[in-house]
Amino acid sequence: MRWQVIAGRIAAGVLLISALASLWVLWTDDSPPQVEFAARGKSYVVDQTLGSDPQLRRIRLGDALDVGALTRSERYEIFFGTIGRPIVYPLIDSAGRKYRVTLGPSHVYDSSPRHTITLLVSTLATLISVVVAGLLLLRRPGAIALTFAGYCAFTIPTVALGQAVGIPGGAFSAILQPIVWLLTAGLGPFALIAFALRFPTPFSGPIGKALTRASDAALVLAVPAILIFFDPFVTEWIYEAIASGISAAAIAVLLVVTTVRSTGADGLTRRRLGWVLIGSVLAAISVWLEDLNLSGPVLIVAIILAEALPLTVAYAVLRHRVMDLGFALNRTLVYGVLTATIVVAVSLIDWSVGKLLSQRQFATALEALVAVVFGVALNTVHDRIGSIVERVLFRERHIASQRLGERIRAIDFAESAATVDEVLTRECADILGLRSAAVFRSNGDPFFVRVAAIRWDGFATSLGRDDLIVRMIRAHETTLELAASGIVADNFPIGDACPDIAIPIVRRHRVTGVVFYGHRTGEAHLDPQERALLERAANAAANAYDALEAAEWRRDGHHLSPPEASRDKRAMRSGPRRQAVVPLTLPDPSAGSENEGDLA
Repeated sequence: MRWQVIAGRIAAGVLLISALASLWVLWTDDSPPQVEFAARGKSYVVDQTLGSDPQLRRIRLGDALDVGALTRSERYEIFFGTIGRPIVYPLIDSAGRKYRVTLGPSHVYDSSPRHTITLLVSTLATLISVVVAGLLLLRRPGAIALTFAGYCAFTIPTVALGQAVGIPGGAFSAILQPIVWLLTAGLGPFALIAFALRFPTPFSGPIGKALTRASDAALVLAVPAILIFFDPFVTEWIYEAIASGISAAAIAVLLVVTTVRSTGADGLTRRRLGWVLIGSVLAAISVWLEDLNLSGPVLIVAIILAEALPLTVAYAVLRHRVMDLGFALNRTLVYGVLTATIVVAVSLIDWSVGKLLSQRQFATALEALVAVVFGVALNTVHDRIGSIVERVLFRERHIASQRLGERIRAIDFAESAATVDEVLTRECADILGLRSAAVFRSNGDPFFVRVAAIRWDGFATSLGRDDLIVRMIRAHETTLELAASGIVADNFPIGDACPDIAIPIVRRHRVTGVVFYGHRTGEAHLDPQERALLERAANAAANAYDALEAAEWRRDGHHLSPPEASRDKRAMRSGPRRQAVVPLTLPDPSAGSENEGDLA
């Protein structure tokens, strides 16, 4: 639906901008505040002071923060910290006297290798989660992608993002800072539960639907509840007491749901869910390590283990045909090499002309000429680089594509329809390593008959024109992804032989057949290039079927279809003889009055 696509794009943009803003703060202003507080019962007291500000001499360890003297926005400002703006701290000493201290950041930076490694690991963890969630939102927008993105937002550094949105100050920061806490620290476990009940497909049956609706209700109600209930230094201690329990409960739900789904699933789905199970166990260990409040190597291990769940879910989703990593890597390499070639060429000209001729204007002219040449020949250079990358780094797929292209060109010379069927099934499956393939053709019948297949024994032998698959293919005349379209046929192969795509055989805008293909050996799905090759094969087969039918008519001596030819012959034998019609020849006007009299 259109609204899902728009929501997916907006969510992906918000996620990416939030991650980049938090990482910018993390790497450019990683200075802690000069005063750090620790919870003591329901109050917060000074636990540590950093920096060399003279105002720090007034503060004693154990002095309490005067929470009642602060507005909620001021409490958020102290909770997150600020960038480039001082903070006023209202404090109460041990004797009950109230005083105020104005302090800025400590400007005490930790440059130790351990801290640098922690920053690197946190950065990689955030980027991995955000990129995976963003790709899901863009490629498959929907409830599964949105709930998974809600969990991945959990990995964005909360304090750093709070400081980033606090830079403008005023009402803008007062509104956004609670939302930052909601998205990056409060909503993750609830989103994870809603995701667990939907992946890889929503629960069916009354109990499953009731659980899904309950999780959705909890997720929706959690938004206003967290925004209203959570208040730094006021109700923060309550949330800290139950936060780890909520996270552990969410992971436990994911473990239980995944285990239950695995017991009744087919082999392919069970292997996908197995990876999610592994990620859930590692994430549970990460939550336990974080509860120990340790630093150093233990914290780094906890951060790494926390990324196990997004990575394993991403792997399972990759197997579920959301994206193809090899194809994305191929395109990235091609465009990267193309960009590097242009930059190197222009830089080389600039350097060589500057060094050898010392003519700046001549160098500029040459650079402009090279830019124009590259612009004109960009498509050619792109194709050449793509071909080199394919041959060197993706040689196996390049050879398979080349072989399949040769088979497609040879289809035009097939002498029988059975040969074309063989190319579409056995040869395509052997070259690309497909688990299953089947060709259904109509030949003028009211239904499509299976004429050739691999691993379809015991399954559908015909398709009616009123079947959903046939109707959808006839409506669009394009390749149909069965899982994405929500098509589940009871009489189709299951497990690793289950078909993934259906490609129509179209002759003059008339669908005369359908070709079904499964995924490749090793559970990898077809990438866009391979799918385009199979579509070319189906188009070439349509032309071949047409040519073979025309050749058969010529051999029989008919130019019309057999029924029409028979009707025409019967009409000629039994109908009355037609009298010859002599065409009227008009006289030449230049012949004079004699002709005019004759006409009169």
